[in-house]
Amino acid sequence: MIRFHALVTHLYTELGHRYVYQICFRKAVLALKIPYKGYANKAPSIQDLPHDWEPCLKWKDENRILQVFMRSFCLSRIFRRKPQEDETRIFFLDSPWLADLAALTLSLLLFSKKQDRIWLLFRYELKSKLYSHMLRLLQKKMGHRLIFLTDSDRVAQTFEESLNQRTFVLPIPHTDIPILPSKPAKTCTLWWPGRPDLEKGADKIQTLARLSGNVEIYLSEDGKKWIENAQGHCKFLKPILSREEYLEQFGRSDAILLPYNPTAYYARTSGIFVEAVFAGKFPFVVDGSWLAHELNKHNLPELILDWERPDLLGHMIKILKDQNVKAKFNTMQKAYLTYHSLPSYAKELQQILKYSQIGCT
Repeated sequence: MIRFHALVTHLYTELGHRYVYQICFRKAVLALKIPYKGYANKAPSIQDLPHDWEPCLKWKDENRILQVFMRSFCLSRIFRRKPQEDETRIFFLDSPWLADLAALTLSLLLFSKKQDRIWLLFRYELKSKLYSHMLRLLQKKMGHRLIFLTDSDRVAQTFEESLNQRTFVLPIPHTDIPILPSKPAKTCTLWWPGRPDLEKGADKIQTLARLSGNVEIYLSEDGKKWIENAQGHCKFLKPILSREEYLEQFGRSDAILLPYNPTAYYARTSGIFVEAVFAGKFPFVVDGSWLAHELNKHNLPELILDWERPDLLGHMIKILKDQNVKAKFNTMQKAYLTYHSLPSYAKELQQILKYSQIGCT
Protein backbone atom coordinates (compact mmCIF):
# COMPACT_ATOMS: atom_id res chain seq x y z
CA MET A 1 0.00 0.00 0.00
CA ILE A 2 1.23 3.49 -0.89
CA ARG A 3 0.77 6.48 1.41
CA PHE A 4 1.96 9.98 0.64
CA HIS A 5 3.36 11.96 3.56
CA ALA A 6 3.61 15.69 2.74
CA LEU A 7 6.18 17.59 4.81
CA VAL A 8 4.51 21.02 4.69
CA THR A 9 7.47 23.13 5.80
CA HIS A 10 7.89 26.93 5.73
CA LEU A 11 4.13 27.42 5.78
CA TYR A 12 2.95 30.11 8.18
CA THR A 13 -0.04 31.64 6.41
CA GLU A 14 -2.61 30.96 3.66
CA LEU A 15 -1.23 33.88 1.63
CA GLY A 16 0.92 33.19 -1.41
CA HIS A 17 1.25 30.07 -3.55
CA ARG A 18 2.91 27.71 -1.05
CA TYR A 19 -0.33 26.90 0.79
CA VAL A 20 -2.41 26.59 -2.39
CA TYR A 21 0.19 24.29 -3.96
CA GLN A 22 0.07 21.94 -0.99
CA ILE A 23 -3.72 21.85 -1.16
CA CYS A 24 -3.54 20.98 -4.87
CA PHE A 25 -0.99 18.23 -4.18
CA ARG A 26 -3.33 16.79 -1.53
CA LYS A 27 -6.32 16.90 -3.92
CA ALA A 28 -4.34 15.20 -6.69
CA VAL A 29 -3.16 12.38 -4.41
CA LEU A 30 -6.67 11.79 -3.08
CA ALA A 31 -8.03 11.85 -6.65
CA LEU A 32 -5.70 8.92 -7.35
CA LYS A 33 -7.29 7.15 -4.36
CA ILE A 34 -3.98 7.06 -2.51
CA PRO A 35 -3.92 7.60 1.29
CA TYR A 36 -2.45 10.94 2.32
CA LYS A 37 -1.04 12.53 5.47
CA GLY A 38 0.34 16.04 5.95
CA TYR A 39 2.68 17.46 8.60
CA ALA A 40 2.52 21.23 9.18
CA ASN A 41 4.10 23.78 11.49
CA LYS A 42 2.82 23.81 15.05
CA ALA A 43 1.46 27.34 14.98
CA PRO A 44 0.68 28.47 11.42
CA SER A 45 -1.65 31.46 10.94
CA ILE A 46 -4.16 29.31 9.10
CA GLN A 47 -7.71 29.16 10.40
CA ASP A 48 -8.71 25.72 9.18
CA LEU A 49 -5.96 23.21 8.53
CA PRO A 50 -7.05 20.18 6.48
CA HIS A 51 -8.21 17.43 8.82
CA ASP A 52 -5.37 15.15 7.70
CA TRP A 53 -2.61 17.66 8.48
CA GLU A 54 -0.84 17.15 11.79
CA PRO A 55 0.72 20.35 13.24
CA CYS A 56 3.94 18.82 14.57
CA LEU A 57 6.82 20.62 12.83
CA LYS A 58 8.91 23.36 14.41
CA TRP A 59 10.43 25.21 11.49
CA LYS A 60 11.67 28.43 13.11
CA ASP A 61 14.52 30.51 11.71
CA GLU A 62 17.17 29.95 14.38
CA ASN A 63 20.86 30.06 13.48
CA ARG A 64 21.84 27.47 10.88
CA ILE A 65 23.25 24.86 13.23
CA LEU A 66 20.14 24.97 15.42
CA GLN A 67 17.96 24.86 12.28
CA VAL A 68 19.52 21.60 11.17
CA PHE A 69 19.24 19.87 14.55
CA MET A 70 15.72 21.14 15.36
CA ARG A 71 14.42 20.17 11.92
CA SER A 72 16.21 16.84 12.04
CA PHE A 73 14.58 16.16 15.41
CA CYS A 74 11.11 16.91 13.95
CA LEU A 75 11.68 14.76 10.87
CA SER A 76 13.19 11.91 12.88
CA ARG A 77 10.06 11.68 15.00
CA ILE A 78 8.06 11.20 11.80
CA PHE A 79 10.44 8.71 10.17
CA ARG A 80 10.60 6.64 13.38
CA ARG A 81 6.88 6.02 13.33
CA LYS A 82 6.03 2.47 12.45
CA PRO A 83 4.41 2.22 9.01
CA GLN A 84 1.36 0.08 8.47
CA GLU A 85 1.92 -3.45 7.26
CA ASP A 86 3.14 -3.50 3.63
CA GLU A 87 3.04 0.31 3.53
CA THR A 88 5.36 2.18 1.16
CA ARG A 89 5.77 5.69 2.53
CA ILE A 90 6.48 8.48 0.04
CA PHE A 91 7.64 11.69 1.73
CA PHE A 92 7.05 14.82 -0.37
CA LEU A 93 9.01 18.01 0.35
CA ASP A 94 8.52 21.24 -1.59
CA SER A 95 11.42 23.67 -2.16
CA PRO A 96 13.86 22.37 0.48
CA TRP A 97 16.36 24.89 1.83
CA LEU A 98 19.94 23.88 2.56
CA ALA A 99 19.15 23.41 6.27
CA ASP A 100 16.14 21.29 5.27
CA LEU A 101 18.30 19.04 3.11
CA ALA A 102 20.89 18.64 5.87
CA ALA A 103 18.17 17.78 8.40
CA LEU A 104 16.50 15.39 5.95
CA THR A 105 19.77 13.62 5.16
CA LEU A 106 20.65 13.21 8.84
CA SER A 107 17.17 11.91 9.71
CA LEU A 108 17.12 9.45 6.82
CA LEU A 109 20.58 8.10 7.69
CA LEU A 110 19.38 7.35 11.21
CA PHE A 111 15.74 6.41 11.00
CA SER A 112 14.39 5.74 7.50
CA LYS A 113 12.84 2.40 6.59
CA LYS A 114 13.98 0.40 3.56
CA GLN A 115 10.65 0.93 1.77
CA ASP A 116 10.60 4.71 2.37
CA ARG A 117 10.87 6.99 -0.66
CA ILE A 118 11.59 10.70 -0.97
CA TRP A 119 10.12 13.05 -3.58
CA LEU A 120 11.74 16.51 -3.68
CA LEU A 121 10.28 19.43 -5.64
CA PHE A 122 12.77 22.10 -6.77
CA ARG A 123 11.88 25.59 -8.04
CA TYR A 124 15.37 27.03 -8.56
CA GLU A 125 18.33 25.96 -10.66
CA LEU A 126 21.27 24.28 -8.94
CA LYS A 127 23.88 26.87 -7.90
CA SER A 128 25.36 26.02 -4.48
CA LYS A 129 28.15 23.42 -4.30
CA LEU A 130 27.14 22.55 -0.74
CA TYR A 131 23.53 22.04 -1.83
CA SER A 132 24.71 19.76 -4.64
CA HIS A 133 26.91 17.82 -2.21
CA MET A 134 23.94 17.29 0.12
CA LEU A 135 21.83 15.98 -2.76
CA ARG A 136 24.60 13.57 -3.75
CA LEU A 137 24.61 12.22 -0.20
CA LEU A 138 20.86 11.67 -0.50
CA GLN A 139 21.34 9.97 -3.85
CA LYS A 140 23.90 7.62 -2.31
CA LYS A 141 21.61 6.83 0.63
CA MET A 142 18.30 6.49 -1.24
CA GLY A 143 19.29 5.36 -4.74
CA HIS A 144 16.23 4.81 -6.96
CA ARG A 145 13.98 5.66 -4.00
CA LEU A 146 14.84 9.36 -4.44
CA ILE A 147 12.75 11.25 -7.03
CA PHE A 148 13.48 14.78 -8.27
CA LEU A 149 10.57 17.00 -9.38
CA THR A 150 10.24 20.55 -10.66
CA ASP A 151 7.76 22.81 -12.47
CA SER A 152 10.40 24.22 -14.86
CA ASP A 153 12.05 22.46 -17.80
CA ARG A 154 15.07 24.73 -17.33
CA VAL A 155 15.45 23.69 -13.68
CA ALA A 156 15.14 20.06 -14.77
CA GLN A 157 17.99 20.55 -17.24
CA THR A 158 20.38 21.93 -14.59
CA PHE A 159 19.63 19.07 -12.18
CA GLU A 160 19.99 16.38 -14.83
CA GLU A 161 23.29 17.81 -16.06
CA SER A 162 24.76 18.32 -12.58
CA LEU A 163 23.46 15.24 -10.75
CA ASN A 164 22.91 12.81 -13.60
CA GLN A 165 19.38 12.00 -12.47
CA ARG A 166 16.11 12.31 -14.32
CA THR A 167 14.05 15.24 -13.05
CA PHE A 168 10.32 15.18 -13.75
CA VAL A 169 8.57 18.37 -14.88
CA LEU A 170 5.11 18.84 -13.35
CA PRO A 171 2.29 21.20 -14.36
CA ILE A 172 1.55 24.22 -12.16
CA PRO A 173 -1.82 23.23 -10.66
CA HIS A 174 -2.52 26.12 -8.27
CA THR A 175 -3.92 28.49 -10.89
CA ASP A 176 -7.64 28.08 -10.27
CA ILE A 177 -8.65 31.40 -11.81
CA PRO A 178 -11.57 32.09 -14.13
CA ILE A 179 -11.37 33.64 -17.58
CA LEU A 180 -11.86 37.34 -16.89
CA PRO A 181 -12.63 39.55 -19.90
CA SER A 182 -11.67 43.19 -19.40
CA LYS A 183 -14.45 45.67 -18.87
CA PRO A 184 -14.69 48.43 -21.48
CA ALA A 185 -12.85 51.54 -20.31
CA LYS A 186 -11.56 54.79 -21.76
CA THR A 187 -8.05 54.09 -20.57
CA CYS A 188 -5.81 51.03 -20.82
CA THR A 189 -5.33 49.35 -17.43
CA LEU A 190 -1.99 47.73 -16.63
CA TRP A 191 -1.18 45.87 -13.40
CA TRP A 192 2.18 45.08 -11.81
CA PRO A 193 1.13 42.45 -9.23
CA GLY A 194 3.01 41.04 -6.28
CA ARG A 195 5.82 42.33 -4.08
CA PRO A 196 7.61 45.33 -5.63
CA ASP A 197 11.36 44.69 -5.86
CA LEU A 198 14.17 44.55 -8.39
CA GLU A 199 13.70 40.82 -9.04
CA LYS A 200 10.13 41.62 -10.13
CA GLY A 201 11.34 44.40 -12.45
CA ALA A 202 11.02 47.53 -10.30
CA ASP A 203 13.54 49.37 -12.49
CA LYS A 204 11.43 48.68 -15.59
CA ILE A 205 8.23 49.87 -13.89
CA GLN A 206 10.03 52.98 -12.68
CA THR A 207 10.93 53.85 -16.28
CA LEU A 208 7.45 52.99 -17.54
CA ALA A 209 5.75 55.24 -14.97
CA ARG A 210 7.64 58.27 -16.29
CA LEU A 211 6.20 57.87 -19.79
CA SER A 212 3.05 59.71 -20.81
CA GLY A 213 0.08 57.83 -22.20
CA ASN A 214 -3.62 57.12 -21.82
CA VAL A 215 -3.08 54.32 -19.29
CA GLU A 216 -3.51 53.48 -15.62
CA ILE A 217 -0.77 51.47 -13.91
CA TYR A 218 -1.81 49.60 -10.77
CA LEU A 219 0.74 48.42 -8.22
CA SER A 220 1.15 47.81 -4.50
CA GLU A 221 1.53 50.89 -2.32
CA ASP A 222 4.79 49.30 -1.15
CA GLY A 223 6.11 50.22 -4.58
CA LYS A 224 5.81 53.98 -4.06
CA LYS A 225 9.53 54.22 -3.34
CA TRP A 226 10.22 52.99 -6.89
CA ILE A 227 7.89 55.47 -8.57
CA GLU A 228 9.57 58.86 -8.75
CA ASN A 229 8.58 61.60 -11.18
CA ALA A 230 5.62 59.48 -12.34
CA GLN A 231 3.18 60.96 -14.85
CA GLY A 232 0.21 60.66 -12.46
CA HIS A 233 -1.28 57.51 -13.97
CA CYS A 234 -0.13 55.20 -11.14
CA LYS A 235 -2.82 53.76 -8.86
CA PHE A 236 -1.82 52.12 -5.60
CA LEU A 237 -3.35 48.99 -4.05
CA LYS A 238 -2.99 47.71 -0.51
CA PRO A 239 -0.02 45.30 -0.18
CA ILE A 240 -2.10 42.20 0.55
CA LEU A 241 -5.26 41.58 -1.48
CA SER A 242 -8.02 39.19 -0.53
CA ARG A 243 -8.92 36.51 -3.07
CA GLU A 244 -11.96 38.55 -4.15
CA GLU A 245 -9.87 41.73 -4.54
CA TYR A 246 -7.20 39.81 -6.43
CA LEU A 247 -9.73 38.46 -8.94
CA GLU A 248 -11.39 41.87 -9.22
CA GLN A 249 -8.05 43.44 -10.13
CA PHE A 250 -7.43 40.75 -12.72
CA GLY A 251 -10.84 41.52 -14.23
CA ARG A 252 -10.09 45.23 -14.28
CA SER A 253 -6.73 44.79 -16.05
CA ASP A 254 -6.05 44.73 -19.78
CA ALA A 255 -2.52 43.39 -19.38
CA ILE A 256 -0.22 42.14 -16.63
CA LEU A 257 3.26 43.65 -16.26
CA LEU A 258 5.83 40.95 -15.48
CA PRO A 259 9.24 42.44 -16.35
CA TYR A 260 11.00 39.94 -14.09
CA ASN A 261 14.78 40.02 -13.91
CA PRO A 262 15.99 37.44 -16.47
CA THR A 263 18.88 36.35 -14.24
CA ALA A 264 16.68 35.67 -11.20
CA TYR A 265 13.93 34.18 -13.36
CA TYR A 266 15.98 32.39 -16.00
CA ALA A 267 14.67 29.01 -14.80
CA ARG A 268 12.29 29.98 -12.00
CA THR A 269 8.59 29.82 -12.85
CA SER A 270 5.84 32.32 -12.10
CA GLY A 271 2.38 31.34 -10.88
CA ILE A 272 1.08 34.82 -11.69
CA PHE A 273 2.23 34.38 -15.29
CA VAL A 274 0.21 31.16 -15.59
CA GLU A 275 -2.77 32.87 -13.93
CA ALA A 276 -2.53 35.73 -16.44
CA VAL A 277 -2.72 33.26 -19.33
CA PHE A 278 -5.63 31.46 -17.65
CA ALA A 279 -7.49 34.76 -17.19
CA GLY A 280 -6.89 35.77 -20.81
CA LYS A 281 -4.65 38.74 -19.96
CA PHE A 282 -1.55 39.49 -22.00
CA PRO A 283 1.60 39.18 -19.85
CA PHE A 284 4.30 41.65 -20.90
CA VAL A 285 7.73 40.21 -20.04
CA VAL A 286 11.50 40.61 -20.47
CA ASP A 287 13.62 38.57 -22.85
CA GLY A 288 15.73 35.80 -21.31
CA SER A 289 13.33 34.88 -18.49
CA TRP A 290 11.39 31.64 -18.08
CA LEU A 291 8.29 33.67 -18.87
CA ALA A 292 9.73 34.69 -22.25
CA HIS A 293 10.82 31.08 -22.79
CA GLU A 294 7.19 30.00 -22.38
CA LEU A 295 5.89 32.68 -24.75
CA ASN A 296 8.43 31.66 -27.39
CA LYS A 297 7.16 28.07 -27.15
CA HIS A 298 3.78 29.41 -28.29
CA ASN A 299 5.13 31.76 -30.96
CA LEU A 300 4.34 34.93 -29.02
CA PRO A 301 7.52 37.05 -29.21
CA GLU A 302 5.29 40.14 -29.47
CA LEU A 303 4.72 39.98 -25.69
CA ILE A 304 8.48 40.03 -25.00
CA LEU A 305 9.18 43.76 -24.90
CA ASP A 306 12.09 46.15 -25.16
CA TRP A 307 11.38 48.03 -21.94
CA GLU A 308 13.73 50.89 -22.90
CA ARG A 309 11.86 52.06 -25.98
CA PRO A 310 10.43 55.60 -25.55
CA ASP A 311 7.06 54.70 -27.10
CA LEU A 312 6.57 51.65 -24.86
CA LEU A 313 3.08 52.55 -23.61
CA GLY A 314 1.81 53.19 -27.13
CA HIS A 315 3.46 49.97 -28.29
CA MET A 316 1.66 48.01 -25.54
CA ILE A 317 -1.71 49.45 -26.56
CA LYS A 318 -0.98 48.56 -30.20
CA ILE A 319 -0.21 44.93 -29.26
CA LEU A 320 -3.39 44.68 -27.17
CA LYS A 321 -5.39 45.55 -30.30
CA ASP A 322 -3.50 43.16 -32.62
CA GLN A 323 -5.93 40.41 -33.72
CA ASN A 324 -3.13 38.07 -34.84
CA VAL A 325 -1.53 38.24 -31.40
CA LYS A 326 -4.93 37.67 -29.79
CA ALA A 327 -5.50 34.54 -31.88
CA LYS A 328 -2.09 33.09 -30.96
CA PHE A 329 -2.63 33.95 -27.31
CA ASN A 330 -6.03 32.22 -27.31
CA THR A 331 -4.31 29.06 -28.58
CA MET A 332 -1.75 29.30 -25.77
CA GLN A 333 -4.55 29.85 -23.25
CA LYS A 334 -6.34 26.67 -24.37
CA ALA A 335 -3.11 24.67 -24.07
CA TYR A 336 -2.45 26.07 -20.58
CA LEU A 337 -5.99 25.38 -19.39
CA THR A 338 -5.48 21.73 -20.33
CA TYR A 339 -1.92 21.22 -19.09
CA HIS A 340 -1.78 23.35 -15.93
CA SER A 341 -4.80 21.71 -14.35
CA LEU A 342 -5.43 19.43 -11.40
CA PRO A 343 -6.35 16.38 -13.57
CA SER A 344 -3.17 16.85 -15.63
CA TYR A 345 -1.12 17.21 -12.43
CA ALA A 346 -2.63 14.02 -10.96
CA LYS A 347 -1.93 12.17 -14.23
CA GLU A 348 1.74 13.20 -14.08
CA LEU A 349 2.01 11.98 -10.47
CA GLN A 350 0.56 8.66 -11.58
CA GLN A 351 3.11 8.37 -14.38
CA ILE A 352 5.95 9.04 -11.94
CA LEU A 353 4.63 6.32 -9.65
CA LYS A 354 4.69 3.91 -12.58
CA TYR A 355 8.23 5.00 -13.49
CA SER A 356 9.39 4.36 -9.92
CA GLN A 357 7.77 0.91 -10.13
CA ILE A 358 5.01 1.63 -7.61
CA GLY A 359 1.59 0.75 -8.94
CA CYS A 360 -1.56 2.76 -8.25
CA THR A 361 -5.17 2.34 -9.33
